[in-house]
Formats: sequence, C-alpha cells, structure tokens
Amino acid sequence: IYGAFDIFSRLGMPQNGDFLAHLIIFMCVMSVSSFVASLLYLPWRPKPELPLFHRKLVHAAGWASIGGILNQTCFFAALLLGPSPAYVSMIVLLTPVWLLVYHRLAHIKDDASPVAGTVVVVAAMVLMYLVA
Repeated sequence: IYGAFDIFSRLGMPQNGDFLAHLIIFMCVMSVSSFVASLLYLPWRPKPELPLFHRKLVHAAGWASIGGILNQTCFFAALLLGPSPAYVSMIVLLTPVWLLVYHRLAHIKDDASPVAGTVVVVAAMVLMYLVA
C-alpha cells in the first residue's frame, strides 16, 4: 500500500512546469484534507474531558505541523526528482533498521527483530538491482 501511495502521488503531480508551485498546491490540498478529516474525527476524540486548546498543546502542535510540512515537502520533492518512486519508499522503510543499528551501538535495549530488518535490507538491494 505504501508503494502504491508513492506511485499515485507521483502520477498525480505534474512532471513539467514550475515544480515548486505544483508542490505547494499539492501540499496545501493535502493539509486542508487532513484538517477536514481531523475536524470530522473531533466528536470521537479519545479524551473529550480534556481541554481542546491548551497553550502547551497549541505550541507543540504548531511545531509538529511545521515538522510534518517540511517532512512531506522533502518526501514529495524526492519522489518527483528521484529516478524511481520506490527509492523514497525503501529509504523510509529502512528507518527501523537504522534505529536497530543505532540501538545496538548505543547499548539501548530494543526488542526489534534482526531477521525482519535483514529482509527489508535485502528487499532494498533487490529493488536497486532491478531498477539499475
């Protein structure tokens, strides 16, 4: 499903013209869609007894929003500028593997499966071999 999302995203964005303008429009549509979906979910929020707007919550949400927008902007830029949309997915999917390696080197207890990480790394290598 993750790979299909990348392919549909790349097909949905024009390949010619002003890249930045298309990216900004695409990100605005995604942000507004996410905002509307969040508003629809609001009546069923897990802890309705807690205040909806709190100074610390609004501050943290603002930073999370900025980080999310920067993350998605870099993601879609890589998706459009990369030779294959699958490269971006494989790098993102390798995040748990890099965390596993970091936790081993830093001696942090981690219950992640090295076998599952190895399968993801092998899949990434096969993908690179097939695309090259």
